[in-house]
Amino acid sequence: IRFDGGGVIDGQGYPWWWDTILTGQDERPYLLVITQADDIYLGQLEYRDSPMYHIALHDVKTILVEYVKVAVNIEGQKEIQAIGKDMTRNALMAAGKGPHRHHLLSGSLFGDGIPLLKDIPTFPLNTDGIDIAGVDVVVRHCNVENFDDALCVKPLTQKSVHGPCSRNQYWYNNSIQWGVGASIGSVGPDPDVNCISDIIFENIHFTNALKTMYSKPNPCPNPATDGTGIINNITYKDIVTVDPVTWPIWFSTQQQHQPGHGTNTGCSFLFPLPGQPCPTQPCVPITNVYLKNVTSTGGGLSAGVVRCNEANPCRNITFEDVNINGAGFPFGSDSYLCQAIDNFSFIGNSFPSKCIYNWTEGL
Repeated sequence: IRFDGGGVIDGQGYPWWWDTILTGQDERPYLLVITQADDIYLGQLEYRDSPMYHIALHDVKTILVEYVKVAVNIEGQKEIQAIGKDMTRNALMAAGKGPHRHHLLSGSLFGDGIPLLKDIPTFPLNTDGIDIAGVDVVVRHCNVENFDDALCVKPLTQKSVHGPCSRNQYWYNNSIQWGVGASIGSVGPDPDVNCISDIIFENIHFTNALKTMYSKPNPCPNPATDGTGIINNITYKDIVTVDPVTWPIWFSTQQQHQPGHGTNTGCSFLFPLPGQPCPTQPCVPITNVYLKNVTSTGGGLSAGVVRCNEANPCRNITFEDVNINGAGFPFGSDSYLCQAIDNFSFIGNSFPSKCIYNWTEGL
């Protein structure tokens, strides 16, 4: 299967974004979907303004993606957010339903409580860049400018055609503007074991990223029956991020409240501020993670969050020459927020090089 030769695939997503913002219902299509296929080449094309995900490859094997551009119009989405919010607020007020009664006006959607995000269209628009659940994958020389996962590895299971793991993937020489990072997952528990293993992100450049290095297990409300998952052997190497909007490093429960889908992981976008929860979970531990030669400059937040669950801790997390230099809100610039980690090592010239555990201070 081959998609190349230049040109643009334009999803004309604006009417779909309007509908999702104004109604809270989400029935948007993806721009390109390929499932249960081998030997795929995507090259030298632009995927623009998808209603939802731009490129979604699921249960695939032997993939090369190169010189692909994913573009979401920044100013257009800002305009949609501002106008849609005002229209919805006015309609609700006219109907006698104060804005406090409608989730479309909540901070989780429009960022009312987060000054850094107030004018940026964020997670609910779900304009993922390149999402791949597969084996033997190379993604190189791509540029993604979007507002959800930019480069994202999705899991496979024991029942997948190319299972049991999404594995052996090499993502290198790529750039990301805005976007929610080079992401692992989300990985929820599954009786057939959701699995991601043996993944390398190398030479990735981020500008104004909403997140950068992002590994996100999902909760398991019923550990005895929900099943398990695996996030193992993940490498981030030669990473540069400039002026991150939120966390340079987030290895913890996914922060998500998804209008139109009923999805809510219970992890607040405002965590770890007082009264904002983000429960950890024991079903999908993060193991054998290696960060090497990582630099982050600017941004307002602390260096990052690395949190697992005491019933099934993270294991073998190594940061070598990892330097995160931001303003340090809310728990300082010299520490990560950590929980339940067996063998967390800082090597070489790394800053921060320590953890705060169970931080509970207010502002």
